[in-house]
Amino acid sequence: RFIRKQLEADDLYVIRSAGSKGKIDLCAVSPNQVKFIQVKAYPYISKKERQELREWKYQYMPKQKASLWIVYKTGPRNYRWEIIE
Repeated sequence: RFIRKQLEADDLYVIRSAGSKGKIDLCAVSPNQVKFIQVKAYPYISKKERQELREWKYQYMPKQKASLWIVYKTGPRNYRWEIIE
């Protein structure tokens, strides 16, 4: 919820993937940007998972200016943002 509220404070419309069943947890959209966001409870993502996320982005948004982010939870209300694409 905290990440979603941060994005909404930046005037982005946020869609959450309930239950984290898909490749991304949040999609944040504004008229001139799209952010796909994977939220991690631990500060690590494998090379395989990182590559799968990139492939997913190019499969569904090949020509759009969309960015792919990973957010690592580093403590209570503390997060580290990393853009991977």
